[in-house]
Amino acid sequence: MIKWIKVFVFVAFFSFVMLYLDRFIEYKKMSRFNTLNSALKNLDYYNHLIRESIKNVLGENFVNHDHVIEAVKAFEKNLFLICRSDLNEQIDKKKVCNHIRKIFAKELDAMESLLQESALIKSSALYLPTLQSDLISVKANPKLLKQVQEMIEKLNYQIYLDEPMDRQTFFALAQSIETLAKRQEQKKIVRNFLQHSMIIYMSLNQLENKQLEFEQKYNLLSKKIGELQKEFDSYVMAQEKQNIIMEGVLVFAIFLFTILVYYFISKEQKIEKELEYMASHDFVTKLPNRYALFQLLQSLQPPYYIVKFNIDNFSYVNDDFGVQAGDEVLKLLATIFKKNRCKAFHVSSDEFVVIVEDVDTRLVEIFFNKISHEFKHSSPFAITVSAGAYLVHEKIETFKINAFLQAALFSAKKRGGDRLIVFNDGDPYIKEYQQFTQRAIAKRQQILQILQENRLRLVFQPIMDIRTHQIVKYEALLRVEGDEFKNISEFIEYAERFNLISEITQYVIDKSFREIMVHGIHLNINLSGIDLMDEHLEKYIEQKRNQYHIDTKKVTFEVTETAVVEDMEKGTRFLSKLRSEGYSVAIDDFGTGYTSLRFIREMPADFVKIDGSFIKNIHKDEKLQEFVQNLVIILKSMHKKVVAEYVENEEIFTILEKIGVDYAQGFYIGKPKSLEYWQKERDD
Repeated sequence: MIKWIKVFVFVAFFSFVMLYLDRFIEYKKMSRFNTLNSALKNLDYYNHLIRESIKNVLGENFVNHDHVIEAVKAFEKNLFLICRSDLNEQIDKKKVCNHIRKIFAKELDAMESLLQESALIKSSALYLPTLQSDLISVKANPKLLKQVQEMIEKLNYQIYLDEPMDRQTFFALAQSIETLAKRQEQKKIVRNFLQHSMIIYMSLNQLENKQLEFEQKYNLLSKKIGELQKEFDSYVMAQEKQNIIMEGVLVFAIFLFTILVYYFISKEQKIEKELEYMASHDFVTKLPNRYALFQLLQSLQPPYYIVKFNIDNFSYVNDDFGVQAGDEVLKLLATIFKKNRCKAFHVSSDEFVVIVEDVDTRLVEIFFNKISHEFKHSSPFAITVSAGAYLVHEKIETFKINAFLQAALFSAKKRGGDRLIVFNDGDPYIKEYQQFTQRAIAKRQQILQILQENRLRLVFQPIMDIRTHQIVKYEALLRVEGDEFKNISEFIEYAERFNLISEITQYVIDKSFREIMVHGIHLNINLSGIDLMDEHLEKYIEQKRNQYHIDTKKVTFEVTETAVVEDMEKGTRFLSKLRSEGYSVAIDDFGTGYTSLRFIREMPADFVKIDGSFIKNIHKDEKLQEFVQNLVIILKSMHKKVVAEYVENEEIFTILEKIGVDYAQGFYIGKPKSLEYWQKERDD
């Protein structure tokens, strides 16, 4: 492999050299600036075209701006192409481009004003022949009609042929027309005619000023375009001079890079070996790891003993003295194994496996005692090691070997540790471990079967507003059909242990959101600590909200205080996100965990549910009443709504109402029932 990589690098380098030579020969034929240069030349062309188009528009009988608009668009397109190019920074033309944009904008304003004024004049001029016709219809004398015709022609010459009429001629002609109008109906038409003529004549004077303004903007823009062209040409010339130098530098860089690559590839075999070592050895103890053990067991032929060591009370060292001290303990045990030339493997945090290629149990016991003695007398901490051993008679699956070792190690721990237990079916503690393992496996299978057979259902317990005595929401509670589990708590406990809780939580959310859609009720939904760590749950909630078109204000998510404290940062961030989307959050079973009131204040929660252990005996204990009342005062000062659980009779309800609790939940309010039951209760 390394040989072919080296060949590839050599070929790549040779290709780079050939490419450079080709680029050098064809250098003058390169035209990477042609597009920009063409666009730059087009700016001046289209600016001139705009000017000529406007002249044509001013000289036409009909107003048609299409060719002007096309020229403007072409100018803007080319200007955009130039100003967005990567040459902006190199030739410092960003400022020039901005200036051109501003001047062009002013030119457009002047052009628009000019065209509007021209269109207004032409529209007014079209009305003059109409007035002339009116004079003919009232039989005005020919001399008057001749003067009117002369006025119309002179104004048209000035409008379309740019032949101006001086002020004296205009007023003399107007005076003559006014004098020739004899009859009353003629005077009225003539007066109207002269007013329009005056407006046109004065507007033509203003039009001249607007034309001058446009010409100024045009000339200024042409000048700036010329400056940009000159700067561009200078840059191209400088670039041509630099290209040969830069390409020489490029070849040198490629050559240097190739040398470095060749050097690093030469080290490839060493790096690969190091990676293989890292993949098969533990970083702390430098012993072979679990992966290396599995590889050995696949090739190792029975019979042989396999011994699993575990450091007793290792967590005590980590917790009290820190992880670094724990690492030193692991290194110490690894050193003892190496000193005794053991075939040892570090398979997990504080567990080691040793292969003893002998079938004599006494030798295994002697070996353990030697390791244990050295470890106890070398360690600065009062810790020992326990071990479980299993004699491998024949080839069996690795997971079965591990199960036998775990059972033997369990027996050693149950007997107080600091000892070796060889696997024996008759050992009572090994039997206990196996029964526990089998029971756990059976429970997992039962949960999977319940999920597969869809034997989950929801019941709903009402929550009452104590102030209004009205049921305002329900808590969705999970139930399992069948007798595999003694209660729902056991079911949830095993589901969390086997990482099946996410599927169950999704079931509860889906069914709850559907009930909210159908019945329009407010629901409380429980989340576990594992749910708060589930990165996919947030997306699932959003998906179901969109599917059922749920109003988030109708949903309250309940979490226990201990669930949040398991990972305060992640839990708080998850709950904050829910609240930002409109959901409410309730802290459930408050008082059973170890969260301080300071944490409750900082938690993103709207409700706090006081655990039932404080409520169910509140009517029998005045001190408990006083405690709960003070707790309610504190929680309300934090702007939290207070919910009491286990409200089982009227006396408890009355006390809670008196001390200011907001909501009550318990058998006195209502037992968990189906929504159909509560619907019927409301209807009755």
